[in-house]
Formats: sequence, C-alpha cells, structure tokens
Amino acid sequence: MHHQGPQNNLQAQKFHEVDSPLAKDCIDQIKSAKSPEEAARIGRMMQRQCPDLVRSDWDAVKINVMYKALRCKFTTYPHLHKILLSTKGSVLVEASPHDLFWGGGRDGEGLNYLVWHALSTVVKDNLSIYRGGLGLTPNDRSGRNV
Repeated sequence: MHHQGPQNNLQAQKFHEVDSPLAKDCIDQIKSAKSPEEAARIGRMMQRQCPDLVRSDWDAVKINVMYKALRCKFTTYPHLHKILLSTKGSVLVEASPHDLFWGGGRDGEGLNYLVWHALSTVVKDNLSIYRGGLGLTPNDRSGRNV
C-alpha cells in the first residue's frame, strides 16, 4: 500500500485490512488527500468517530509503518536524505504541540518518535553518521547521549 507521503500512508494504514466498506472509503479519502494535514485530519477524525474501524494491531505496528514510509521517502528523494544528514549534531523536534507520540508536544513532553524514526532510517542506511557522533542511541530519542 503506497500513498502520496508518509502521513497519507500512516493514516491509511490505520484502516488497512479492516473488512468494512467504511474503512475502505476512509482509505480512499486519505489516499486522495491533497496534503499531509488533510490526510491526518481525515485519519484522526475517523479514528475518533469510529474506533472500531482501526485495525486491532495498530499500536503494535504503527512504528514499523512509519519507519517503512520514511525509508521510502528518503530513498525516493535523495536531496531530503542529504538535508537530514546535514543536521548532524543538531537536536531535531517534530514541532507538533498536540501530538505527544510522534511530536515533541507543547512543552517538550512528547516522545518525538517521528524525528527518531527519520534519523534511524538514515542511520541504518548510513552507519557512518551513527559512528560519527549524532548522539542518538536506541534508549534515548531526545537527541541526548545516555
């Protein structure tokens, strides 16, 4: 299942393999969303309004879904890969005040998994930056050394 970008893919995957015409309609709406924000709005709205349409294993698979989407993004667009590599030594935060899982949250209380997975996608493809001192370890997603 491939969609316009990581956000479209992530949101559509919430409803993947759910045997319901409404889930399939939701996937189609997300696939045709014209922006990542629109895809997120549709996916989150449907998740809130119809939680039974979300695949039962979503919490277990969402990190891997995002990893695969980001890997596709950074291999499809090498210039984005280079831009991310150029941030070596910087602490990156997904500036989402409302998303405490993928983003940094309003006051930095979020887990910032989006940035962690973007970096780990590149790191796995370029182990030299890991050895070169990005300062990230699997136990610390904030960018600080542990």
